[in-house]
Amino acid sequence: MSEYSDQRFALGVLLCMVGSVAQADSKFLPEEEEKIKEIISSRLKVSEQDLKVILAAIRQVAMEEIDFDNFVRQANKGLSEEAKLRIISDLFRIAWADNELARSEIEVIRKIAGLLAIPDSDLVQIEARIRKGKN
Repeated sequence: MSEYSDQRFALGVLLCMVGSVAQADSKFLPEEEEKIKEIISSRLKVSEQDLKVILAAIRQVAMEEIDFDNFVRQANKGLSEEAKLRIISDLFRIAWADNELARSEIEVIRKIAGLLAIPDSDLVQIEARIRKGKN
């Protein structure tokens, strides 16, 4: 897979996971939505209208009953280590957008990291970096 394709695939995987993290604390806050927009806009050139459609899709996916574990395991096969770490970092950034990491958000991110076979040491470093504002 080319670097460009890897980045787009990783972004697609991230978007499918974002809703689960944002909804983990039963709140999808405006701050989280803004962080999602920031991440998408930094990786893709999309119009404001397209961003609205993407956010609506994220909200819909968050409410759907999907086989999340299987989805992440399948996605894991096509992601580089760098892409996996970037996804976890982005998930923490979104969860931290309101300057609070709810236990439920951390649990979802840890579950995703486990399914992506990310070592705990990397997870701890990413979380510490995000908490310190070095995202």
